[in-house]
Amino acid sequence: KQVAPTVFQITLPSEVTAKLKEYSAYELITIAFSEKVAMPHEVDKTLTTGAAIGKRLGEISKSVEEVSTRVEEISKSVSVKIAEISSRVEEISKSLGEALRASMGELSDTLKASLTDLSKTLKESLSSVGADVSKVKETVTAVTTKLDELSGKVTEVSDDVKGLGGTLTALEAILIVVLILQIIVIALVFKRR
Repeated sequence: KQVAPTVFQITLPSEVTAKLKEYSAYELITIAFSEKVAMPHEVDKTLTTGAAIGKRLGEISKSVEEVSTRVEEISKSVSVKIAEISSRVEEISKSLGEALRASMGELSDTLKASLTDLSKTLKESLSSVGADVSKVKETVTAVTTKLDELSGKVTEVSDDVKGLGGTLTALEAILIVVLILQIIVIALVFKRR
């Protein structure tokens, strides 16, 4: 039908459009002629069909739901990991505090006992000094061992905190990828229109 003096609209009947397949290319040849025009004019155009809007919106909605579900799962997983790490840090802090208190108490008691023994021994006789020095060496060795254990526990805490940082970085990367994918899907929908 003619919609303007030089513009015509061609509408394909539903019998034809019902036979078209989604995402397929179709060649449309239009021949215009008139008794008033000396030469007929032919236009050859290739058109690509898209999905029905309702179907496409359904696909996008499903994709968004899947992404949303995945983000929720990741969020829950991260929350669980954070809770586990927090619990682990709390346990390590408690055991570290207890170990420090016990070590300091033992160290203090051991040093007091060693100094008392050393004082008695010096008063009694200079010949037994060697035995008391050995006791002090053992005490220092025990203290060194306990400090090494404490150092190992501090290293475990540090490793757990580093693991939490890696988990958070991975979550940020996944969220960025999800946002990019959503933008691409939306752009594809508008491009097909």
